Amino acid sequence: MFTIEMLPANSGDALWIEYGEPGDIHRILVDGGTAGTAELLGPRLAERADAGEPLELMVVSHVDCDHIEGIRKLFDDGQPPVPFKELWFNNYGHLPGTDEPEGPGGFGTFGPKHGELLTDRLEALGLESKWNAEFGSKDPVVVPDSGALHVVELDGGMKLTVLSPGLEQLEKLKPFWEKECAAAGISLGLRFDETLELPPAPATFGDEVLPDVEALANTAGDTDDRQANGSSIALLAEYGGRRALLAADAHPDVLAAGIERVPGFDGKLTVDVFKLPHHGSDANVTTDLLNLVECDRYLISTKGHGGHDHPGKAAMSRVIVHGRSAAKPTPHLVFNYHTDLTKVWEADELQDEHDYTAEYPATSDGGIVIEV
Repeated sequence: MFTIEMLPANSGDALWIEYGEPGDIHRILVDGGTAGTAELLGPRLAERADAGEPLELMVVSHVDCDHIEGIRKLFDDGQPPVPFKELWFNNYGHLPGTDEPEGPGGFGTFGPKHGELLTDRLEALGLESKWNAEFGSKDPVVVPDSGALHVVELDGGMKLTVLSPGLEQLEKLKPFWEKECAAAGISLGLRFDETLELPPAPATFGDEVLPDVEALANTAGDTDDRQANGSSIALLAEYGGRRALLAADAHPDVLAAGIERVPGFDGKLTVDVFKLPHHGSDANVTTDLLNLVECDRYLISTKGHGGHDHPGKAAMSRVIVHGRSAAKPTPHLVFNYHTDLTKVWEADELQDEHDYTAEYPATSDGGIVIEV
């Protein structure tokens, strides 16, 4: 078996992955969504701890709060231990050229401060030996400038190939990190005892007119250049002859460069599932990126957010038009929420005209399991 569950993580990502054979199931958690997602993850992790079955791996793809905050809350004082064998998470100390922090600094924005808070808890709990252990603990999870990509095989046979970030993206994150810290008047390395919450997401957004898919699919816009997103850990997960591309919020050009370096790449990377970058953002799901991937199942993890309105109409249109091939001719969109921002794509008129399908959760609470 190889399944990916997109948990209802509000505007963010929380992917619960299971793989293995009956009686020998292994688990990975990629990101923890917003703060409320911890309420879903806590009981699952407690069950794993009671069974003596730690996660093979926990990944914090980057410090945006809709990816890190649910995990950070799991490590709050007084919470049950989180059972895992290894954690991948690039903090300030992993950024290129970074020595021990001195002087003024710190994180002022939601995401950076959560990075400091999580760092504090990991250090307080003495978990450094499990942190980026595969990369030498003090080194980042990163794509090297040249040579082979970093490939890790976990217990149970799951193979993970790191496709993002590169050293350049981590270098760009460093001054942004320091600037935000200074603006908040917080010293790097000074730890916190506070909880930050995302502002509540607005209800949902309506869409009275069906989108013009062909026109939107061929629009060109600005691509994502946010430093935090660029630092995203993106992975190719392979098990039992099946492949999943897990893109976090990676920049499309960085992800494309990683894909082109996968051994055996011949112009197309064939995968069974593609978790689209940045919740289906127009700035991250580009035609150039889609043209490098042969896939017919696309996962979109988001409830929608007032500041971004994910998923983007142009991004979904690009998937519908360009996310197909002779071998995989009918794109299938899989959403973990049914909201006004996602339900437009279930319109029979659109599906019939453009030959695609859409899938939604069975309940209004959100969350969906995909068999890779």
